[in-house]
Amino acid sequence: ESPLGPVRVDAATPLPLVSNSLSSDCGSWEWNDGWISSNAGWEVWTGFVDIMEVEWKPPSRSIVRTLMDGGEGPPLLREGCTVVRGNDWDNRDDADNEDGKDEYDEEKSAKEEEKRAADEEKKKKQKDSKRRLSEGDKEIDPAEEDDPANDEDPANDNDSACEVDQAKEEGSPELPHEEPDEPPSATAESSGNEADEPNENEDGDLCDLESTKKKKKLATPKLPTGTVLSIEPWGGIPAMARRVRWHRTGKEGVYRYGGNGGRFDLVHVETNDKNTRVKKKHPPPESLEQCAARYGFGKRRKCNVILRLSNRKHANADNTDTCCDGIMEWPDFGAGVLVECTIYSDGAVAIKEKRLLYGSKDSGWETRFGQPSYVPGSEFIILPTLNEDTMSSHEELLGDSTFLVKDLRKKEDGGRVRVTSELHLYRGKGWKINSGEITDGNFLSAVSPMQSPLICFDSEFHASSFSLSKDKRTVTCLAADGRGIAYGNVGFTKGVHYWEVKLENAEIGSVYIGVAEKPESTSGGFETQPRLNRWLGWGFVNFRATYSAGVERVYGAHCHAGDTVGVLLDCDAGRISYFFDGVKYGEHILNDLGCAFENVSPFGFNADGCGNGGAGQGAPSGVDGGRNNRYPA
Repeated sequence: ESPLGPVRVDAATPLPLVSNSLSSDCGSWEWNDGWISSNAGWEVWTGFVDIMEVEWKPPSRSIVRTLMDGGEGPPLLREGCTVVRGNDWDNRDDADNEDGKDEYDEEKSAKEEEKRAADEEKKKKQKDSKRRLSEGDKEIDPAEEDDPANDEDPANDNDSACEVDQAKEEGSPELPHEEPDEPPSATAESSGNEADEPNENEDGDLCDLESTKKKKKLATPKLPTGTVLSIEPWGGIPAMARRVRWHRTGKEGVYRYGGNGGRFDLVHVETNDKNTRVKKKHPPPESLEQCAARYGFGKRRKCNVILRLSNRKHANADNTDTCCDGIMEWPDFGAGVLVECTIYSDGAVAIKEKRLLYGSKDSGWETRFGQPSYVPGSEFIILPTLNEDTMSSHEELLGDSTFLVKDLRKKEDGGRVRVTSELHLYRGKGWKINSGEITDGNFLSAVSPMQSPLICFDSEFHASSFSLSKDKRTVTCLAADGRGIAYGNVGFTKGVHYWEVKLENAEIGSVYIGVAEKPESTSGGFETQPRLNRWLGWGFVNFRATYSAGVERVYGAHCHAGDTVGVLLDCDAGRISYFFDGVKYGEHILNDLGCAFENVSPFGFNADGCGNGGAGQGAPSGVDGGRNNRYPA
């Protein structure tokens, strides 16, 4: 009770609604501005959302991520870049020879054929030349040199030559005199040219060289490249196509570059100045589908949620339906969403997400929406289910939601990707809206349930040596396999929260109680299996010590069987404190052990403005070795 009125701070709700009915009872500016809020006046439901596996063929992991980590990622395909047809060119509905690739292939084949023929002819001439050279160097047989039949007398030859010359001289006066057709100079010139002509029989290689010089050099065909004119959308998704003009044909067209589920009709290349050779070919960038799958989209995932309802009012004239404002916390995403709930007379509840109250708006939502940013408008319709356990103090509501992802497509057929989620919520039995008079502020009062849903252990996140009870509120170590850990079913990212753990049977130094970031999945996928056979996060060990990342520090008191340990988690300040409720020296003691950790800021904690509380007690910092007081996410 404060001078300004009652201020309730038993536990924190992340962000109170402006129209909260309790605000009229408080005159504190902290309450009115949203700095203080509590569970009082709110109906708290707990549960989880089971995101189903997507019906699609998961894309393969892109090698571009490895290249980008090394600083060698592909450049952006922008205006003025050079491209050629890609691997998915023939998978288009209107695949055609717009780039002139067929003509280029014909020219290239003709050039290769001509080159092959020239090479064969050259090899043949070289072979003939070698054969002639080998025949010319062949040694003469001495027996043939001594053979008289082969001997020719040079004197006889001279005599016969003289006889022929005499016969020509004797008969020359009788022949008529004929003038030459051409002047002597021409005759001399002609005879000179004949004398200069090479003799093929003497040197065959010279003729080969002259014939090679006369042949024209083969022209290399130009590549069927194109130039990017602009960046275009494809199927309503921006920047998933390029408009290209092809050099050989002059045609223009719009082609996929990541559209239709990661199809690439083009390849980004760099060519030489003559456009006859590709110097470098860049790999395609990571598609939207590959990026989403890398962050876990498409795999089945379970996300815990907390729903807080308030501001109840009638939704129709006959007062059968009720409308509520509420906040749905998503601890796995470190976010809270403003929701509008409608409770129908048949017990059905409609929950519609309106907007993001806190948390990251533009990153981290790939596993749920297939894109980094948050998408408002999701709606769940949940109905009460039959509970076989009649002794249970809670009832379950089950429903689902489905939507089509905006920018993702299936690569096999280009169809849209559908995501289905199931919502499981638990509320205390006896929950109902008071049908009586309307209270101040035109809001209805709610009949409190028998008991709010309790925190229990998560059946999917505990070490193999641990066993859970039927109600999941007790964990037992079955084997001495070293250290192990078991997570709770509810997580927190904002506000101040308190819970207690009772030690039924424990040895000194065998119990570890604290806070840790929960692994994303136990079903594999791109990530490895979580290691639950060790102590994670920040915690208190029952031999008077704190433990974090292998470092122990003296803190608190020894705890034995029958003692109760309370945990106070201040997410906004980044502090963890412990309380002891047990027997010491035969007396019952309730002791505040003080701040155990400060500056603790796992994903979602708002620790940027946390103070120095607990420093006087020597509380260790959760970010020892951090950089300039900036805290890890």
